[in-house]
Amino acid sequence: MDLALSLALLVALSSLVYALTNLYYNMPMQANVPVNAEFYVEGNVWQNNTLINWGNVSAGQSYTKTFDVHNIGSCNFTVLFYVSNLPVGWSLTYDKNNTVVQPSTWLNGTLTLTVPANVTSGLKTWNCQIYIIG
Repeated sequence: MDLALSLALLVALSSLVYALTNLYYNMPMQANVPVNAEFYVEGNVWQNNTLINWGNVSAGQSYTKTFDVHNIGSCNFTVLFYVSNLPVGWSLTYDKNNTVVQPSTWLNGTLTLTVPANVTSGLKTWNCQIYIIG
């Protein structure tokens, strides 16, 4: 009986150690670190809800503006440029998309707005969202 009890205790203890080790080493975790960055369009500070005015644009043409990112924080981050709510056929791209920005450095890039050939005249407004992944 002592042998059976000892064996059962050994198996129970081994299972407990395995479970705790597995929990300790395989516990998924996530942490959010604030990204400290400054953004500039054509050399002017750009913030959320700041209008980027492209002026009078013509059908079938492309236009560019500088878009620079300054990492003023202490950790790397990747710039992921994503645009939503553009009119059908329009495109807005960033040539430095998916680029890592080191602390205390600048990422100098270009926004390119492409207007479709079949666009009608009139004021066009849309929201642009830029996501930064740290």
